[in-house]
Amino acid sequence: NHVIRLSITRLKKYYKLAVEQLQAQAKQYGYVIPIEGDVNMEALFYPTSWRNDYLNLLSAPADALQKAGILKNDRQIKSSDGSKIVSIDKLNPRTIINITLL
Repeated sequence: NHVIRLSITRLKKYYKLAVEQLQAQAKQYGYVIPIEGDVNMEALFYPTSWRNDYLNLLSAPADALQKAGILKNDRQIKSSDGSKIVSIDKLNPRTIINITLL
């Protein structure tokens, strides 16, 4: 499993920050990227409010994983088992991603 933590911000800032954090963590932990094969992406969300649309939340980390080169294509994500909005966290909004090879 790969655990990657992201802070949620507005979309453009989100992608910029997410890509930076994903690439830095891949380098720090020596992940071989891009990850080959199909994966499950579990995303645990801690947004600032309940106004967030779950499906839109789910697509953001998938897109960021592709933009960061962690996955060749977000179509490798074949399931999102375990993904959920965990709770609201106005002080520390974030997304925790666990990637498991299928």
